[in-house]
Amino acid sequence: MRVNRGPDTNNVICGQAARHVIVHAGAVVDARMVRQVSGAKPRTLKPNIAEKQPLKFSPQEVRELGASMKVYVDAVCEELSVKFGGPPATELT
Repeated sequence: MRVNRGPDTNNVICGQAARHVIVHAGAVVDARMVRQVSGAKPRTLKPNIAEKQPLKFSPQEVRELGASMKVYVDAVCEELSVKFGGPPATELT
């Protein structure tokens, strides 16, 4: 399966790395997060992060991440529908 690696997918990667930092590193950007998101470009969510920087999200950034997740999940559903001959993803929502 192949999903387009655009800004939405890269925002999801950033969101996953951010979740790890929030849960396991006290919401302070660590070297692991910097490494994880270094290849996640282009993205609109947190495009400039630095190690040891506090990680905070505005309500708008949370909405942006949610919208990117929806686009990503819709793309995955579409790919699975094509691959396995199911209904178009638009019929699943």
